Amino acid sequence: MPSTLVSDVLTEAVALLNDVGKAIYTDARMIPLVDKAYRELQKVYADNGVQVTDEISSTISIAASTVRIDPQVSINANFIEPIFIQERASGSTSADDWTDMEETAWEPSESQQTTLDVWTWREQEIKFRGATTNREILVRYLKSLAKLTAAGDSILIEGAQEFLAARAAAIAALVIGENTTRAEALQEDAGSALELLLSINAKKRQNLPIRRKRYRRPRISRLQVG
Repeated sequence: MPSTLVSDVLTEAVALLNDVGKAIYTDARMIPLVDKAYRELQKVYADNGVQVTDEISSTISIAASTVRIDPQVSINANFIEPIFIQERASGSTSADDWTDMEETAWEPSESQQTTLDVWTWREQEIKFRGATTNREILVRYLKSLAKLTAAGDSILIEGAQEFLAARAAAIAALVIGENTTRAEALQEDAGSALELLLSINAKKRQNLPIRRKRYRRPRISRLQVG
């Protein structure tokens, strides 16, 4: 199936704004708004357990006595937050050597042991108690998708075109067209498209027939631009 492009979203969005000639809602004005809608959708997906942006790190070496790492440096610049972490002795080669670490609310204050055992996510760092030996970790984490900056960029969330077009058009109608009535109507369309997306993904996860229902829609249940 061909991927959806930003240009596809733009075509639909300007049609909703009754400006197919792009006299007012030019690509230069609209692409940042499509990207904003894309970020919002990723956040809503994460809040609802739809992990379209899961990733597994490569093996990361943790030197003895290390008590923190900056994952945007050590793992990926698009790192958002960790999901779970495994560890093993430095130099191990067997996949069976990995053991799960326990997430805690705060770094433990007890003395370091030969293994890391625990981790916490705080202050945008992965923090450890530290270990007296060199260790290796694997991190499963959420990452943000690449920013949308051009009409030819691909949308990497399946089925998102209708939501992105309506949401971007709603923001544009408010902040560019200063038309609150049209903005509110378009936001209703965006909300309906979002409900359907979440319902479809719930069906995929649960293997149950789709039932239309209201989902909690954090951040964008009302028209917001901040």
